[in-house]
Amino acid sequence: MKHQRWLDDNIADMSGKVVVITGANSGIGFFAAQYLAQKGATVVMACRSLDKGRAAAATILSNHPSAKLDVLRYDQASYAAIRSFLDELKSKYKRIHALVLNAGIFHPDAHAKTAEGSPLTIGTNFLGLYYLLRKGMPFFDQGNPQTRIIFVSSLVAATTKMKNFSFLTEEKGGAYHQYCLSKTSIDKFFSVLANGVNLYDFPERKNICFTLMHPGVSNTNIIHSYPPGLRRAGHFVLSAFTHSPETACLGIVYLAGAQHVYNGSVYAPRGPFEISGLPMKTQLPRHIGRGSGQFIYEVGHLVSRLEKGEDNA
Repeated sequence: MKHQRWLDDNIADMSGKVVVITGANSGIGFFAAQYLAQKGATVVMACRSLDKGRAAAATILSNHPSAKLDVLRYDQASYAAIRSFLDELKSKYKRIHALVLNAGIFHPDAHAKTAEGSPLTIGTNFLGLYYLLRKGMPFFDQGNPQTRIIFVSSLVAATTKMKNFSFLTEEKGGAYHQYCLSKTSIDKFFSVLANGVNLYDFPERKNICFTLMHPGVSNTNIIHSYPPGLRRAGHFVLSAFTHSPETACLGIVYLAGAQHVYNGSVYAPRGPFEISGLPMKTQLPRHIGRGSGQFIYEVGHLVSRLEKGEDNA
């Protein structure tokens, strides 16, 4: 298997540990699931499509027949689906070792909405993630050993700045800009949680290790919603100038499986401009922390209104 020596050098046996990966049926989520299962972890593949999740699990099992995999339905664009997922997860597992927040979309149909009426990109990539942690934190925060929560960000988050918070409820700019803002939102949320800022929605998080990685630039199916011609061109460029998802996922694998991982750790590819390469420790840009507390305060109130149906379109 690719990166076998790196895995042997960095990841110990994970037998008995449960790792949940959202969006695990494709891209870096799929390869992270494969690597962690190979190291003995029970991997819960949380996927919007059960059929695609089961097909991905079958592929992993064809390569690693002893892999311990469980496919659960998880739709980050619906609060009701998130609650159902948490209920099923808690009914099956007493606790988990790591939660990888990988699920997301890149280029949905224009003006598409979540079940709660949010713009689909920010609603799925960030508000749904926020809701999952809000509802699931009592289950995740169960004492020693710490549960690892791993945020999957993007290289674009570091260069995207928020002028205001209106993008949370209104589409701003094109699909790419909305994606960038969703990833910057994730970075800000991580910054607040990792620094122990007191939040009404998250009063108990004493035994959580919050970490974040970005995978650089990789040739995954994140551009599957592009028109066919543009999609083919995109895959050609990505294949020629970036690294494979098998390499891009290693930051996830390290943060989930390495023995010494600390709260607040940020990992990115070690190559030029953090585009590709094996994972290395880095840090968030300073501007990410500015205004993060106020931003998350506003997000909390918005999500409460959405949950009650007050902001539904």
